[in-house]
Amino acid sequence: MKKFVSKSHLSLWCLLGLLSASAGYAQTTTLPNDPRTQEFSLFGVGVYGGVDYRPITMDAPNFRGVNAFPTCCPQKYGTQTTLNWLAGISLDYTLTSWLLLDFREYLFSTSVGFTQQENILVGVNGIGQAIPIRHTLNLSMLNLGLEPSLKVRLLPIPITTTYAPSLYLQIGINTTFSASSKYLYEESIAQDSPVRFLGSNGQTATTRNQSSGSIPSLNQLQFALFAGLDSEIYLEREYPAHWILAPFARYYVPLTAITAQNELSWGNALQGGVALRYRFITPKN
Repeated sequence: MKKFVSKSHLSLWCLLGLLSASAGYAQTTTLPNDPRTQEFSLFGVGVYGGVDYRPITMDAPNFRGVNAFPTCCPQKYGTQTTLNWLAGISLDYTLTSWLLLDFREYLFSTSVGFTQQENILVGVNGIGQAIPIRHTLNLSMLNLGLEPSLKVRLLPIPITTTYAPSLYLQIGINTTFSASSKYLYEESIAQDSPVRFLGSNGQTATTRNQSSGSIPSLNQLQFALFAGLDSEIYLEREYPAHWILAPFARYYVPLTAITAQNELSWGNALQGGVALRYRFITPKN
């Protein structure tokens, strides 16, 4: 006797087969634009720009942080914050499915002004009067930063089923080389003050003790540790993507001061900006 399979049983087996095939496909299909794929070797170059925000402390008593300064008064300059530009180039290489090696080289400027007031008692028309004297110190530096780091891929950020930018944790060390530095210092008195400074040439003026030059005892190499987040937004929908837009944010903890005697020192700093990268993609053998 011949055995027959009912239409309902046949339909059920077909449906189970389709589900099994689709499940196997889903398990083996690589998400497009996913840098974790093992099929390609990824090497990237890029340019980036942003801003650098950091406090700088002038912690020299008696205003003797610069050798040319006169000894005048007990106050300290204190701390000022700076917000300056930075621009550089970057290289990265994919080591594993979740780890990248990153190297950055960039220029960043630093400009900061310190002021302090000293009240000097002088006789005006036979009456003692406290005259405010303003001490001004302006510093500027052009620095070259070198930053090797590791980037650990935290997760893809799913936008659609075929498009997932990445988020990385970045940890590294910063070496800063001071390419140039300059200071400007002077003491000044208000224009409406009843007294004037008397110079050695017998002339009166509203400023004195003006001096300028390179910042003395500057540490040519300064070091800091940093950590941050780096995101990758792919500018191409096809897999793999060559052009990438990468916003970043980093936090710095300095290990060394700006000057050898620690009169000038960095505070913890923040950097943020965006990079444009191009990835060279080589199929692996």
